[in-house]
Amino acid sequence: MRLGYHMPTSGGYRKQISTAQELQAETVQVFLGSPSSWSLGRFEPETLIQGAELAATAGIDPIIPHASYLINMAGSDPQNYEKSRNLLQDSLQRTAVLKAPYLVVHVGSHGGAGLTIGLQRILAMLELLQLDWPQGVMMLLENTAGSGRTIGNIAEIGMIIKEAGEPPWLGVCFDTCHAWEYGYNVQNRPGWQQTLELFDHHIGLKHLKALHVNDSKTAQASRVDRHEHLGEGTIGLECFQTMVTLAELQNLPWILETPDQGDFSGYRKDLELLRSLRETL
Repeated sequence: MRLGYHMPTSGGYRKQISTAQELQAETVQVFLGSPSSWSLGRFEPETLIQGAELAATAGIDPIIPHASYLINMAGSDPQNYEKSRNLLQDSLQRTAVLKAPYLVVHVGSHGGAGLTIGLQRILAMLELLQLDWPQGVMMLLENTAGSGRTIGNIAEIGMIIKEAGEPPWLGVCFDTCHAWEYGYNVQNRPGWQQTLELFDHHIGLKHLKALHVNDSKTAQASRVDRHEHLGEGTIGLECFQTMVTLAELQNLPWILETPDQGDFSGYRKDLELLRSLRETL
């Protein structure tokens, strides 16, 4: 397992990679632009190339970009659907320039049209994107906490991947907080075993490529997405003690998205906890 956190890009890659080194991060996740904007800003490939080189020199691998929260691959509004496709296409291309293997994406919401229609729109979007899909980049579909009409529980992600033909450019990023808030039991070993069996049945464990490692402020099956420091939320420490022992999770990047006030003290605390758990193996 390679331990890391969601790295801000403010101040530039040089500053942030230096901080990541100081925190002993082994992998990082980044936004390619504002997560709440339809534009990633000016495309500056030299900046992305420099970021990739700095990370490689620091031994930080992989860098994992996360797509904008505005993207909705299942939406019914034609204008937003086209904007989502364009933003995803731009994000995929920048991910390739960054020499990152994965782009994490929230699938989106069917908006009341129903799951069947939503899945059709997602598959149509993937077909359009495939026309100019950059080599070496895999899109990771992230499981959802289940608020509103979002698509992205284990069974739904499995349907998307299978209906798309299980292409080599589609995988999964599994978020512990979202899983718990949706209703899956990741609190202890029996719960994890059941969840992984369900994942393997619907998706296939070979498609699991990254983890978001977060505790939750809200209860199991709350459908409310609120992250908490490891061991301080409703999931509890046993979840993470169990995770480090599971062979299915050993060779994946583990990304923290826990609360932080901008001084990295939150990430530092959670990284130290994960390292201490890993050292017990």
